[in-house]
Amino acid sequence: EHFIVKVGLSSNKEDIFFLMFNNIDVGVGQHKNIQIEQNVLNANVNHGIVANFGTKFENGRFILNFGKKEKKVNFNGIEFSYGDQKILITESNYRRFLKWNRFVEFSENGFSLTTKRVNGEHHPAIFARQSLLDSLFK
Repeated sequence: EHFIVKVGLSSNKEDIFFLMFNNIDVGVGQHKNIQIEQNVLNANVNHGIVANFGTKFENGRFILNFGKKEKKVNFNGIEFSYGDQKILITESNYRRFLKWNRFVEFSENGFSLTTKRVNGEHHPAIFARQSLLDSLFK
């Protein structure tokens, strides 16, 4: 059983996106983080990002970081899978399964976001809600 995240998106700027699975309990009070970097080239072209984080997970925190440049990102969908369990994130349910930080602003209609600077900083990211991960790893 592998924990796999597939992201369909397009961006109006080329950048490096980071897909991370952090705070994974490996026992004896230790935790590990896994980071996968994806170059998103050719602005405004649809990209399919597949991140395979490996096996044997019971917990952790999923983060998708949108890089350094301010940009607009349009999603076609995000699929989380672990073994036979699959959850597809779409325009109709993303608010139920995802949360985001203050550097991200989702559109009122559609499945798209804009990243922005706040007080000169830019660290845009979305996170899988714990309920999503719990239902995958049960």
